[in-house]
Amino acid sequence: MPAEPTLFLAIVVGTLAVSGAFWYYSEENVTKRMLRASPVTPLKRTSDGMQVRVTGRIRSASEELRGPLSGRRCVWYGMYVDEYRSSGRSGRWVEVIREERGVDFYLDDRSAVAIVRCQHPRVASPRDVTTGSGLFDDATEVELSVLRKYGRDDTNTLGLNRRLRYREAAFEPGEMVTVFGTVHPLEDPHARYEIVTPAQGPLLMSDDASTIR
Repeated sequence: MPAEPTLFLAIVVGTLAVSGAFWYYSEENVTKRMLRASPVTPLKRTSDGMQVRVTGRIRSASEELRGPLSGRRCVWYGMYVDEYRSSGRSGRWVEVIREERGVDFYLDDRSAVAIVRCQHPRVASPRDVTTGSGLFDDATEVELSVLRKYGRDDTNTLGLNRRLRYREAAFEPGEMVTVFGTVHPLEDPHARYEIVTPAQGPLLMSDDASTIR
């Protein structure tokens, strides 16, 4: 085989391998694999201090949030803004804004109810709301408010629209979610247990269909 096609093939294979490694070892995919590796345990079969995975339906507690892009009611959301940056004939999306917020919520797995203490969780959730702005697509008022909150603009130094995409993920009341954390019994009229961040490692949560079982 001539040298040039061989070199091109090697570059393509190498690029695909690196991209695959980044995808496989991304925080979101690692989180999903960790959740799937842990069996689901009904709340009523847990004891104080157990680290378990519990799957159930979300119920709001005393506070709710609103998705910054969609305005939907939720107990956790992630909002991400990426900018497309060109390099020669190619380019890539670069994350320029990341905002994640969560509040405590109830989790009903049909055997009992727990309150999930949503403190700095590691979350895997589909970005199911996506919008964009670019050269011939001005940013909306919602998109502009997100950018301005973080001191960013929708145009570049030449006054041209930057190519941006805005994505949102959320845990909505009534949705199924799976959570891995430490369980403690609780004396509360609304919840018999609480699920908190383990002493070692983060609280893991996901509403991805591949983790709900």
